[in-house]
Amino acid sequence: MNLDAVFEDLEAKYAAQLSAQPPAASDSQQCQKNAATVDAEVRVVEVLTARGIREELIAPLLGKDFIAGMDLFRPVWVVYKTASLASVEFKVGDQPELPKIRFSNRPLDAMLDLLPKFGPISWRLALVRDAALHAGQFIKHSDELLFVQTETTELALPIEGLEVLRVESVDNFGGDFANGLN
Repeated sequence: MNLDAVFEDLEAKYAAQLSAQPPAASDSQQCQKNAATVDAEVRVVEVLTARGIREELIAPLLGKDFIAGMDLFRPVWVVYKTASLASVEFKVGDQPELPKIRFSNRPLDAMLDLLPKFGPISWRLALVRDAALHAGQFIKHSDELLFVQTETTELALPIEGLEVLRVESVDNFGGDFANGLN
């Protein structure tokens, strides 16, 4: 299966969908405000969750209700719901080859439209005591639920309850999801 072709098809479909539904003016204004507030040279964000888990992400994307970026060591797109974060540190970084921060006025559920069906993901829910990441395959999503298949069962996870979502095996800097969210 050619992943580049799959992502190009998804991006084209998403771009057509976005052009049919322009964002609300207030969302656009918030995106512009975020862009004006954060240094445009930022290339790394360090997030600290309410659980005390700290992680640095490169090629960051600041969305309406999430912060995303690439894992430093693996080809994994990592998404944190902003409601689950204790703090975010924006770093300019010393590697000019890394992509600069991008901004989107789209919420997390808009990004979920771009995920390849049956792609491997892992997640952790914010209000669950278990701090372990759980793994499965993305099946689909509705406005409020993320449907995943684990080894033994199909689950429906509340999107608002996510702390972190990790999307495995994505192109590091090709902008798989980020390009479609602007």
